[in-house]
Amino acid sequence: SGGLISLAMAQAMGVGIPAMARLALAIMHTSMHRLFPIGGHWSPVLFNAVPHLDRPDRRLAQTHM
Repeated sequence: SGGLISLAMAQAMGVGIPAMARLALAIMHTSMHRLFPIGGHWSPVLFNAVPHLDRPDRRLAQTHM
């Protein structure tokens, strides 16, 4: 869910609740996200990717929470 994804990303980036809320609102349905361990910390290396919806006939399927 967007809430869980935004919480994980916010914790990885060390940001507070207001930034976490902005992350949650930005997350698109069916989007992909990835955290990768770098230097002893989890770092976001992919956020809000929707390559499966990046065709002209699928762009209308790009929706937000």
